[in-house]
Amino acid sequence: MQDAVNQTSSAAKRPSLSQFIADHIWTGVPTEPGAGKIGVEQSQALYLMRGFAILIVVIVHITEWPTRFAFFCMPLFFFVSGYLFVPPKALPGYFLNLTRKLMIPYFVFMAIIAAPNVTRLFLEGGAAAGFDRIGHLLVGGEQIRGIWAAYWYIPCFFFMHIAYTLSARVLSPGAITLLCIPLWGLAIWNHYAADFWLPLAINVVAMAFPLMHAGWLYRNREFSQDFDRTFHIGAAIIGGAYTIPAAFYLVPGLDTKFAEYGVPVVTVFCAILMVIATKVLADRLREVHILNLTLGEIGKASLIIMFAHQAIQMSIVSVFDIYFAPLRIVVSVGLSYALFRWLRSSRIGGAIFLGKPLRLPKADTARRSSKPANALS
Repeated sequence: MQDAVNQTSSAAKRPSLSQFIADHIWTGVPTEPGAGKIGVEQSQALYLMRGFAILIVVIVHITEWPTRFAFFCMPLFFFVSGYLFVPPKALPGYFLNLTRKLMIPYFVFMAIIAAPNVTRLFLEGGAAAGFDRIGHLLVGGEQIRGIWAAYWYIPCFFFMHIAYTLSARVLSPGAITLLCIPLWGLAIWNHYAADFWLPLAINVVAMAFPLMHAGWLYRNREFSQDFDRTFHIGAAIIGGAYTIPAAFYLVPGLDTKFAEYGVPVVTVFCAILMVIATKVLADRLREVHILNLTLGEIGKASLIIMFAHQAIQMSIVSVFDIYFAPLRIVVSVGLSYALFRWLRSSRIGGAIFLGKPLRLPKADTARRSSKPANALS
């Protein structure tokens, strides 16, 4: 009799299959009050990371210096996005904000930079040549190079963020982790199918999505203090064990734009570990004032630097016939940062290029808000 009672009570405690699915797969990523908010110190560390990564991007585009030791820089951007991710409350507003911050600047910058060349093609080659170049730019992806070499990243980041957000609305973190397995498999297939690519670098989302999720998992880890310390030491050792031979070109690096992911699984896994090690280092260095004034500020302007640095450094070569790489690096980063500061102080510029809400000046706001009161008096 007692056994029957125990079996009945255990059966009552055991969730049904539908309840298990509801609890562990279709619950979505939880949003806690205040989730996603980070302190000033954490912000400084993340800006240092972005500043380092965007400097490497600029150096790679300008020079042939050995930068393979920093093969994890592009994964770093995706990882940090996952680290900061919080599911939005309302999808329409989220889509609007993401479009305003990423895709509008993407197309406006592209149009400004392309205007002289496209105009010349229309005048010299006719409408067919002009529209052919416009179509080429709109397709984007790995085919656009030169002055637009970094432009693959923006739409890839955009679609990655949308895919991850929609997944987080309906899937639990565990289910998203499982989803990363076939996505990573697709990315590895794309690595070997080198000729396959999609417009706007959408094919790279298959790798960017798991990298973003790695950032979310890292921030939301629940390790004991001792295990956390051991984990970070292990990440630095294993990641460093790959990075050292990578720096000497003894093992493959990463070229995310062209879906070249090195040794399948191993290279990307070590890249994630190196991003984590970089985060730990940035946490230690965030109190160094000079780094916050340099790398930290560059990190804040990383998106504008991504858009503008190639146009600036290539203009230095074509207009002034200056090839000295260090000067081109300093000027392209410096002018891009100056542009960022100006856009941040401009209502219209900030709205178009930084995704800031377009607000009326205080005087106009006060004047408009006073009209109803006058009408009632």
